[in-house]
Amino acid sequence: MTDKFCHEHAVPAVACAHLHPTPPQPTVDNPYPFLSPEFLTVMNDIGRHGWEKYGLASFHARRSASNRERDERTTTAENQKHAAEHFAEYAAFKVHDKFRTDQHQLGAVAFNAMMEYFFARLDMNE
Repeated sequence: MTDKFCHEHAVPAVACAHLHPTPPQPTVDNPYPFLSPEFLTVMNDIGRHGWEKYGLASFHARRSASNRERDERTTTAENQKHAAEHFAEYAAFKVHDKFRTDQHQLGAVAFNAMMEYFFARLDMNE
């Protein structure tokens, strides 16, 4: 009979189920249900801007070629500095210089974190 009562919340089990909903599961239409599609679009804009600005030295080109060699733009310190600059500008209500939105400031923060993830090889099982 204990399965009919939620002792954690002191309510009937049927009521407790509402307090512990099943988390969303990935689908074909939404493979990342815990991420914001709008934010991923903003991050993609930042990546496209990097491609336009740096071409074959861009993150996209380097990731596509599996080139994880760091340069002066991709050191941990530079990734941290660049992300921190964008976050500080966001906090100071300054819009992104290229896109003119505060969303893109935060997208740049996340993009720099993603670059560090790649160059630090954190996506590899080593």
